[in-house]
Amino acid sequence: MGRRRPKKRFENRIIPIDLKVVTNWSSIQGLADLAGRTMPTLNGLIAVSGLTYNCVVATRNTSDMEQSTVELFNPWEYKE
Repeated sequence: MGRRRPKKRFENRIIPIDLKVVTNWSSIQGLADLAGRTMPTLNGLIAVSGLTYNCVVATRNTSDMEQSTVELFNPWEYKE
């Protein structure tokens, strides 16, 4: 088996950062700024992408994304 290109390998599994995401991100980032809890840009875009497309975001870094209100899942804290 040869190496597959990441774009092809993850086709239909990558959420785009499109105008809808950026528009939602700017609103949520503005509210976070007003509350004194600015999200780091990349983490904010990941969180708001999940929120925009109704996905759960799996991350160990939940503290940077909580103010986005997206549903977060920390796999390092998972207990059955």
